[in-house]
Amino acid sequence: MTALTRLRELLAPDQGAARPAELSESLAVALLLAEVARSDFEVETIEHDRMVELLAQRYQLSGEQAGELTERALARAGDATSLYEYVRVINRNLDYPGRCRLMDLLWRLAYADGRLDPLEEQRLRRLAGMLYLDDADFIRTKLKVLGETE
Repeated sequence: MTALTRLRELLAPDQGAARPAELSESLAVALLLAEVARSDFEVETIEHDRMVELLAQRYQLSGEQAGELTERALARAGDATSLYEYVRVINRNLDYPGRCRLMDLLWRLAYADGRLDPLEEQRLRRLAGMLYLDDADFIRTKLKVLGETE
C-alpha cells in the first residue's frame, strides 16, 4: 500500500460510520432561543422562564416538556461552535413567513427582561441574515414586539 493510498483511506468518509442524528425543528428553534438568551453571557431566570413559555406555546408542549427542551438546548448551546447547523434545519423546514414568526419569538425572548442588550441585538441581526430575512421584516418584527412589551 502506497502512502498516497493510505492517506486517501484516512481522509475518505467512513461509509459504515453512523451519521449524527438530524436536529428536530423544535430543538433547532430552542437552540436559537438559547443562543439569544446566552448572547449577553448570562441567562436570567426571567429569560429562562420566557423561553419555556415560548416553546410550550409554539409546539403545544406541557410546561415540563418545554422545560426539558429548554435545558437540553441551553446545555447544547454552551458547546456550540457554529449556528449553521441549527439555522440550516430552520431554513429547510420553515418558509419565509415561518422564519419571520421565529424572529418574533427571538425578539420576545430578547425583551423578556425589559431591556435589549446590544449583544442580544447583534446576535439577532446576525441570525436574521442567516435566516435570509429582509431588513424591513427584521425591523418590523422588532417594532411589533417592542410595542407589545411597553
